[in-house]
Amino acid sequence: MFKALMRKSWVMGYLLGVKVKMTAAGLVTSVVLWLLGIGAGVWFGLPWGTAVGVGFVLMLVHWFGDVWHQLGHLVVGRREGYQMEGLVFVWGLVGSYYPKDEPELAPIVHIKRALGGPIATFLLVGIIGAIILVLGPERGTIGYGILQFAFWENLVLIGLGAFVPLGFTDGSSLLEWVPKWRAER
Repeated sequence: MFKALMRKSWVMGYLLGVKVKMTAAGLVTSVVLWLLGIGAGVWFGLPWGTAVGVGFVLMLVHWFGDVWHQLGHLVVGRREGYQMEGLVFVWGLVGSYYPKDEPELAPIVHIKRALGGPIATFLLVGIIGAIILVLGPERGTIGYGILQFAFWENLVLIGLGAFVPLGFTDGSSLLEWVPKWRAER
């Protein structure tokens, strides 16, 4: 029963024309992220009420960064003529899925789509970094801490982490399709 519940999903709406679904696992992850954010807030000495709010914001920041990454895949896929069908919130990540009847694509299309997410993420990291530099070192403020979290999470986890070949990441796609593309040339 637990496995069946974790596979359950709900349509949350549409974003730029693609369906967005939340799985039960994504919902559980949201609660865990919120609790971790609360814990971090308390660790840094925030009052409980403030820590609850900060935890919620950190959870939203995490999901925003991951959705932004997926929108990079969406934009490139759309430009190439083979866009994704939807986004799905799962265990700590947002995944994308493509039409089941998608024709066989040239390796370069897979490579471009795989690189779209990290490029979008690194653009976001640059924007956040610029904001941090413009605002100056407001160390000790909650806003500065949230910006630092957003910068480092997007740089390390969502950006660079996308290249770690785990079987479902952009790095795995590149390991599969780059040799095929080279063989074609």
